[in-house]
Formats: sequence, structure tokens, C-alpha cells
Amino acid sequence: MKGWPVGIVRSQESGVRSQESGVRSQESGVRSQESGVRSQESGVRSQESGVRGQGSVVTQSLVGLDS
Repeated sequence: MKGWPVGIVRSQESGVRSQESGVRSQESGVRSQESGVRSQESGVRSQESGVRGQGSVVTQSLVGLDS
């Protein structure tokens, strides 16, 4: 063979491009998972701060009962 047929070369190039786009979509999927984990962590922190706020309310009400 003197050279590759043009159609085969183009199909190989498009295959490589589709693989690259697949890798990029996987990377973006991993990033979205990481951001989801971060949002869950921030949600847990807000719940913890809410529990701490409730604890302070309970102590205030108990002090009021003593008086």
C-alpha cells in the first residue's frame, strides 16, 4: 500500500476524538461528584450549627424554669 485511504484515516481521527470527548465527560462527572460531596459536607455543617443553636435555646428555657 502506498498510502492510507482517506476514509480510513478520517474514521480513525473521529474515533480518537470521540475517545477524548469521553475522557473529558468522565472528568467533568468526577468534578460534579466532588462538588456534590462538598455540598453534602456544607449541609452537615449547617445541621451541626442548627443543633448547637437548639442546645443554647434549651439551656435558656431551663434557666427560666429555675427562676
